[in-house]
Amino acid sequence: MKRILLLAFSACTFAIGANAQDEQTPDNQKKLEAFKHLDLSLNAGSTGIGLELASPIGKSLQVRAGYAIMPRFHVDMNFHVQVGDDPNASKSKFDRLSGLLENVTGYKVDDRVKMIGTPTFHQLSVMVDVMPFKNKNWHFTAGFFYGPKQFAKAYNATEDMPSLVAVGIYNNLWGKVAASPISHLDTEEERWDYFFGKSAADLLSEISLLKTLGIDVSEIEALQNIELDPDDNILLRTYKRIYNYGAMGIHVGDYKEDIVDEEGNVVHKKGDPYMMVPNNESMVKADWIVDRFRPYLGFGYSGRLSKTDDRWKIGFDCGAMFWGGTPRIITHEGVDLCSDVENISGDVGRKVRFFKQFKAYPVLNLRITRRLF
Repeated sequence: MKRILLLAFSACTFAIGANAQDEQTPDNQKKLEAFKHLDLSLNAGSTGIGLELASPIGKSLQVRAGYAIMPRFHVDMNFHVQVGDDPNASKSKFDRLSGLLENVTGYKVDDRVKMIGTPTFHQLSVMVDVMPFKNKNWHFTAGFFYGPKQFAKAYNATEDMPSLVAVGIYNNLWGKVAASPISHLDTEEERWDYFFGKSAADLLSEISLLKTLGIDVSEIEALQNIELDPDDNILLRTYKRIYNYGAMGIHVGDYKEDIVDEEGNVVHKKGDPYMMVPNNESMVKADWIVDRFRPYLGFGYSGRLSKTDDRWKIGFDCGAMFWGGTPRIITHEGVDLCSDVENISGDVGRKVRFFKQFKAYPVLNLRITRRLF
């Protein structure tokens, strides 16, 4: 990036110096008056639709300043909802849970979530054109764009909100099951320590949680004050079954490296599946992030639109906008799909792999210009 900025600055400095020297030659004793013309342009292309003002600042230089915004359009992408960490067992688990969730939440749960991607960028631009040829039609350009960091975003389709609400409710209840000691009684000693001397009535809160999940607990409630067998009881089996289902989420890909918390503890190991879950608004989102300051280098052409009227011109600009290295695609959970996750499948994976290859954004704009004075 520093080399790009240095190259752009050097090109502008050289052109300005050459232009100043040319204006002081004996054939041109009177300096060319800067800003003696003002042009207004309408631009349309890969940077959006915008307006631009341009004026000469020397015999072979002009400066342009403008603003452009990209119209909104949508690109659809699909994710699959997965239950637990094993994608091979997910389908059968989902089929068993979908009916249960529909009974509990009243919402039909789909195993696919559609994401809608849309550009969001708008930006200011300042450009300096160097016109080295006699006819002044062709120009080389150095400058920059400046705008918000968010270049594009993706969010779930409205019709998938009920599914995400159901997923959020299930994960909340599953988290309580996972936090219960019953789900982690793996040895005979642990089971006897926990259940010995307890009846179903003593474990009323645990039974109520299963009722919230929509599970038939009539058999457990019928036991009432009968002591539960520490080695084999229906409450233990039911908790283990629900716990082994695992959390429900959108399997985006696999973690590329170990993910640690602020204290240095590993919370996700390399190769673990990245399961994106809905936020507290029952939505899944991702933002495409780039630098605010984006240098530009390119070239272009501008010529008269009519042979009889030199007030109207048509031209184009072609070049590259450098956005500061590989863009970041950050989910609402703070995970970067470009650097933290690999093996992303489907439409999303193809788009992420495509954009990771580019350190710059291609610029191709058509420009129609009207001289104001």
